[in-house]
Amino acid sequence: MLRKIRNEDIDDVMFLWRNGVYKSNFFINSNYWSNNYDKMQDSILCNANTNVYLENDTIKAFTSIKEDGEIKAFFVDEKYKRQGIGTMLMNNIKKEYKYLLVRVYEKNISSVLFFKAMGFKKISSEINKDNNEIEYIMAWDDNEVQKTNILYINDTISDKSLNDNKQNTKFNFCNINDKRAFDCKKAILYIDYNNYEGLSKSMIDYKVRYNDIDFKIFMFKPLIIETRKNKEAFEKIIKTYKDYEIKLFDCSTLKDNTIYDIIKNKEKILIEEIEKISIV
Repeated sequence: MLRKIRNEDIDDVMFLWRNGVYKSNFFINSNYWSNNYDKMQDSILCNANTNVYLENDTIKAFTSIKEDGEIKAFFVDEKYKRQGIGTMLMNNIKKEYKYLLVRVYEKNISSVLFFKAMGFKKISSEINKDNNEIEYIMAWDDNEVQKTNILYINDTISDKSLNDNKQNTKFNFCNINDKRAFDCKKAILYIDYNNYEGLSKSMIDYKVRYNDIDFKIFMFKPLIIETRKNKEAFEKIIKTYKDYEIKLFDCSTLKDNTIYDIIKNKEKILIEEIEKISIV
């Protein structure tokens, strides 16, 4: 159960905070945290929106966020980590805020990796003057999440196309193995039947359901010159992913284009067609 913090929760929450910062930021002298105990307690009680997560009347986690979206505290009890609690809490927070900011120490690798997995990006870094440790300033922006993620497998999209579309305002290209690939509202998976090794339908099914994504698949229909093996691979993919909406494009419908032109400009055609789908 997730609810607002109450006065009777303070001791348990501060105990969780103290244990959390001591363990995750072990590289900082414990006196630093002792000296900041009262300041942190005031921040949790007076200057932020603080919620606790309980199971069987036991506080397992708490979050504390300022009105402007700055995360002042995000802690899961060590005994209950790796149970999906942190991800669940972050997904709930994202429903309330359009922009989130968090400061994480560079040496706190587990926290840095967690926030990266949650879609946060490092926007700057600075030295904390009180302890001389480097802090990463990481941010999550809902405007970025609103873009459609175009997922690809292996090297099916060239580096040139990836670089040319970095500033695209409609979609992001993401390798399907990227942790941020499914951190979006809409996703289109491009499958090249010539190169789709390592594609896991069970993984896709889980990610799509878990993140509640509007998910489609885009494929080119085989050209007339394709080998029998390629055509069979195409049919196999269609059958395997029949539960999803599959957008097919027939390059033979392009007028005044030779087979050579189509092969040469296939990625350009891909981007043009995906742009049309992504805005629907």
